[in-house]
Amino acid sequence: MKKTFITITDTAHTYLKKCLSEEVGDNIGIRIFVTGAGTPDAECCMAYCPKGHQETTDRAIKLKDFNLYIDKYSQPHLKDAIIDFLFIDTIGQLTFKTPHLLQNDSIDEFAEQYRLGYFKR
Repeated sequence: MKKTFITITDTAHTYLKKCLSEEVGDNIGIRIFVTGAGTPDAECCMAYCPKGHQETTDRAIKLKDFNLYIDKYSQPHLKDAIIDFLFIDTIGQLTFKTPHLLQNDSIDEFAEQYRLGYFKR
């Protein structure tokens, strides 16, 4: 198990490594971000992230087999998170345990960042 800002269990690491190996191209990492932080609709999101496509403000975490990029504004909500891969009734499921997901300490900064991002597009 790799314990960093976010803990990724060995089973989750193996699963993500397998998923990334099936993607076309080298140097593809994983980017994690939160939508709706501090609200009842909060969600953790994960996306493939080819090298060079991460945001300049992302926190990069080098893991054994790939890089993990954490959105700057999502970091307070992802602190102490655990990403695991579980088998439930013979079906594999990637799970996030995020004890700070519903905290709204930085909700104003988070919301402003995404409002500005929306208008920039």
